[in-house]
Amino acid sequence: MVGGGPAGLEAARVAAECGHRVTLVEASDKLGGQFRLAGMQPRRVQILGLLDWHERQLTKLQVVVRLNAPMEPDEVEGFESDIDNPIPRASIPSPPSGKMRARNRREEERSPVSS
Repeated sequence: MVGGGPAGLEAARVAAECGHRVTLVEASDKLGGQFRLAGMQPRRVQILGLLDWHERQLTKLQVVVRLNAPMEPDEVEGFESDIDNPIPRASIPSPPSGKMRARNRREEERSPVSS
């Protein structure tokens, strides 16, 4: 996993629970990403508790954590993986098909709250 923010922490935890050998790579010196900054705000200390919990879980599940380890795209592609598609990618959703548009239109027509 690349990135030790909330999504990377949870993805690493779940993958390890499913039996995968997981290495989590984070560019900075701490896990949590922007979430850690949010936890430093007044009355948001519970966020830091959640990050601590994730760190304990990763230790318990024997996830290898590499801090201060930024990775370039070619390094990611060369990283050994035990699954077919190791790199989660954000994607732009496809527009709905003709059938989906028709179904949505029918549902809107039946809805008591229509615009």
